[in-house]
Amino acid sequence: MKRNLAILAALLILMLPMSVRADSNSATQSQSGLENYGEIDQFGVLNSALQQQTGQYNNALITQGDPNVLSGVSNIAQQTQIGDSNMATIQQFSVPLNPALGNLAVQSQSGIANSAFAVQLGDGNVASQGQVGAVHDAQIWQGAKPEFSAILPSYLNVANQYQEGDTHYALIVQVGDGNQAYQAQYGSGNWAEIWQDPAYYNYANQFQSGSGNVAQIYQTEGISNSAVQQQYGNVNAAMIDQTAGIGNVANQYQDNSAVDPAVAVGNIANILQFNGLSNIAAQTQIGDANIALIDQSGITVASSANQASQVQLGVNNQAMIDQTDGVGNIANQYQDNSAVAGAVGNVATILQTGAQGSVASQTQLGDMNSAMINQTFTLGDVAYQYQSGTANIAVVNQDLVFTQGDFASQQQFGTGNYAEIDQLGWFNAAYQYQDGLANAAYTTQNGNANFASQTQIGSGNVAVIVQQ
Repeated sequence: MKRNLAILAALLILMLPMSVRADSNSATQSQSGLENYGEIDQFGVLNSALQQQTGQYNNALITQGDPNVLSGVSNIAQQTQIGDSNMATIQQFSVPLNPALGNLAVQSQSGIANSAFAVQLGDGNVASQGQVGAVHDAQIWQGAKPEFSAILPSYLNVANQYQEGDTHYALIVQVGDGNQAYQAQYGSGNWAEIWQDPAYYNYANQFQSGSGNVAQIYQTEGISNSAVQQQYGNVNAAMIDQTAGIGNVANQYQDNSAVDPAVAVGNIANILQFNGLSNIAAQTQIGDANIALIDQSGITVASSANQASQVQLGVNNQAMIDQTDGVGNIANQYQDNSAVAGAVGNVATILQTGAQGSVASQTQLGDMNSAMINQTFTLGDVAYQYQSGTANIAVVNQDLVFTQGDFASQQQFGTGNYAEIDQLGWFNAAYQYQDGLANAAYTTQNGNANFASQTQIGSGNVAVIVQQ
């Protein structure tokens, strides 16, 4: 009888979660099969936990530190799952304001439809997730529990996610300052998100290779944050939201040049920095049928001083920069489709309506391009346009009675080009230069003390100046 009770007690102990309530301990669990459940609880410091599961529908959980008193520091948790429909969760609760004693969480999964969750409260933590296969879900929460059920701003954390295959979802949420987030996805139909708002001095980096991918970074209402996105492939979409921020930097790069131009649909890049100050936005797109958008509009303080730059190499691309109602902004666009003879042209647009002391510059190389700068209702703005090729169109609007002290310059080299400058206001100046055949230059100035200059070299050109 006593022997049977002893056996029963031993079995009950094996069925309970593995719990360690001390320091510098190590715990290891290994399971294979279906619908297994493994749990390790460690309350203390300098502990390590390792879980390995092979099979399907398994569940692994590691908890290090007390969520009520945030007692666990310098702990290490590792989970490996091979198979399908598995779930791995790591929870680490460390002492805040001590980044030198952060925890480490590492999760690895291969198969189909697996889920990995890492939750870290405290400072100086590192979380890494790797998934290979298809339809995986990876989430890292630092400074907050999932769905924001609990929030503790955490600082100087690092999150890293790697996914290989198709139709994955990756999410990093970091509440606090000085955090870093990295995501890399190789495959198609993937989705990546990083949330770091509102916060200061954070860095976010996303890399995607494949088609039909989506990358999003949120750093709204922050100061001195940086965001970088890189996408290789076709039909991808990238978005960086740094709305209402100060001194933020956003950089996007997209390349679909390896795709056959006959079937290229193009990528979309979008940077939101409206209602912000002293922000920098840069976009580069290589390939065809792409769209680039930068919004730095909507602020009328003494100096918004935003900078925007767009580069597109290919055909049938569209670029737009919106800096309306700003002060001291700089916008620059460069498009080149000269490598393809008779290609579908690119379109470049800069909006600086209501702006003051802003500068707009556009350069287009190749044929059948269109460039437009709108600086209506402005004061002291400058516009530059340069085109080299055939059948290009350049237009500068500096109209309406509130436009004062503006300057516009246009240069065109090639055949069959058209240049137009409209100015209605005071103290304006216009300069047009064309070198080629069958070009047309048109200048209209209405107001006081205006100056206009037109130079044409070649044959069959038309020049018109109207000043009232």
